[in-house]
Amino acid sequence: MECFNDGMSADTIRAEFESLTLAQAYGAIACYLDNQPAIDAHRIRQEQKFGAMRSAAEPLPETGFENNTIEKLTREAKKDFLRSQMSAIREGFPCNSNAKARL
Repeated sequence: MECFNDGMSADTIRAEFESLTLAQAYGAIACYLDNQPAIDAHRIRQEQKFGAMRSAAEPLPETGFENNTIEKLTREAKKDFLRSQMSAIREGFPCNSNAKARL
């Protein structure tokens, strides 16, 4: 839902996540809007948890990684985080059955 909050349209979100259909992108947005306070609270808890894990992790070595590799890893981590948010929507939030089935 970060993409949606950043102003991305359902079409753009679908293009960013190739495994989604347009109906799934709209369904996720609808579910988010129906449950925004609970989902936002969940996202904040997850961000705090990931932040604590990131702080506890050892830094990457200075050599051996090209900038594009680090950028790719960052993109993948962001996609993993967004997938976890969609999973939370599917599993824990009371979306209507049509939207939930499409996720």
